[in-house]
Amino acid sequence: MDIATGASTISKSAVSRDDWKLVVNSWQQAINLLKQVPASSPQHAIAQKKLPQYQRFLGEAKEKAAPLMKKTTQGDINPQFFSIPIKGRRGGTPIIEVTFNGLRTFEMLFDTGANVTLIPQQIAYSLQLKPQGFTQVTVADGAAIVVSKTTLKSLEIDGRIKKNMSVVVAPPAMEEGLLGQDFYEGYDVSIKENIIEFRKH
Repeated sequence: MDIATGASTISKSAVSRDDWKLVVNSWQQAINLLKQVPASSPQHAIAQKKLPQYQRFLGEAKEKAAPLMKKTTQGDINPQFFSIPIKGRRGGTPIIEVTFNGLRTFEMLFDTGANVTLIPQQIAYSLQLKPQGFTQVTVADGAAIVVSKTTLKSLEIDGRIKKNMSVVVAPPAMEEGLLGQDFYEGYDVSIKENIIEFRKH
């Protein structure tokens, strides 16, 4: 039970897949010890009750520690689980890092109210993205504005890759991009203190 408590403590601050491997090892060690409790022990009933609980936690940890899929696939990559550290917050909104076209990493705001992904003009310029028409979007203050749209070769966070993704380019007054629901559609989102976790429905 002490080992299980340690596993639970580590899991609360785990971010990387290596962190989760430590959690996996701890849960596995705790499970192995539970299985060694003999039927003659007064603790046997407690061990048997704890066993399925620990095995469930082990399964969840294994999911988060799973290696990334290879990027050679032509289509989108949709892992069962992925996560992203929160680098900071602006007005309570998390700031995260997103990789564009497999090459450049930029900071973005993670706003669950954003339906589409919006990138600032400086990112569009640095990636040499060409405008591909215009569309109308509603911004935070409720105003409807006309913005240009373009296509990214790929957008990536921790093994979740969406290819040939259509995004809108923000007006000059907006200096930060927003990661929209169109990137993580099909995932349940859990925003914690230092990390955002995404798990497939």
